[in-house]
Amino acid sequence: MNFLSKDPETEVVAIYVEGLENGRAFYEELKKLVRVKRVIVMKAGRSRVADKASLSHTGSLAGDFEVFRAAVKQAGAIFVETPIELVDVAKILERFPEISGGIAIVTIQAGLGIVASDLIEEKGGRLAELEDRTREELKRLLPPLTMRENPIDLSFTALDFSKFRKVLELLEDDKTVGIIVFLYAVAPPSWVIPANTLKDALNGLSKPVIIGYFSTPEDFESVSKELKDASIVFSSLERLLTAVARISSS
Repeated sequence: MNFLSKDPETEVVAIYVEGLENGRAFYEELKKLVRVKRVIVMKAGRSRVADKASLSHTGSLAGDFEVFRAAVKQAGAIFVETPIELVDVAKILERFPEISGGIAIVTIQAGLGIVASDLIEEKGGRLAELEDRTREELKRLLPPLTMRENPIDLSFTALDFSKFRKVLELLEDDKTVGIIVFLYAVAPPSWVIPANTLKDALNGLSKPVIIGYFSTPEDFESVSKELKDASIVFSSLERLLTAVARISSS
């Protein structure tokens, strides 16, 4: 940890912990590391069986899981619970290291936005409380049949590129928003927004936009490849939302 804090090639540190012989030393070193790097920590050994296995494997007890979680968060690191979360959060932070603020959800289908809000809340994430100016502009821009707060449901309005882009620009300028999540479920060939249109919509934005694109494997592969320089694209709603929830709660 001390070495990585000084390594110019390292931007994000992902730590997997089984057991600790000196919890205080770990905590103090973690606080130093968090000052200069983005840090994610996963702790194994929540159950009695895992705690016993940790003692056998590492020679140290895993200890109280909730105490460890609280200490990690107090130190300023992001706490995750599974290896997939560890990798997903690290991947996002490596690409977008300056994330700070709540989550703004933009969808084409209202149901996705409602489900996303539930999942983010369940995982301890924070939805952005949009500024009054943003809400007023969204109500002016979008028709009443859409959801015009957070989550924002664009419905068919998303087919109007200028309005789609304007919504993203409003969120870009909103100080409560740290990360924008765009969710889109599609069964080709029906109602497909071309990947190059999505790419154009993201062009020039400084805030991270993470995309959940739910389609056939072939279509997802094509869109993901097209957008690789502009965003990170997930094919799993749960993985995407869990990762951004962990980041927003830090």
